[in-house]
Amino acid sequence: MELNTTVAILMGVLALAALYAAVRVNGRSEAGRRAAPGYVIFAIGAALQAMTLVRSEYSTLMAVLGTAGLVLGLGMIARAWSTRSASA
Repeated sequence: MELNTTVAILMGVLALAALYAAVRVNGRSEAGRRAAPGYVIFAIGAALQAMTLVRSEYSTLMAVLGTAGLVLGLGMIARAWSTRSASA
């Protein structure tokens, strides 16, 4: 198995884990409800990265969009949870 395929599989698993986390935290607290969209955006970014890795022709635009989704999702998650710890 090629390295690209292995990394794509890991990114797919990461995307599924992020979606599972979004479902789990959504109804838990106010911070969880604010963090859930970040998990979904992160999952979309991971799926875009995985798709970019397995396609035969590399697309820079898709790689940039995937990376932007990962960064934006992580930022939203971190901001939601840091707001929770600051208000506690």
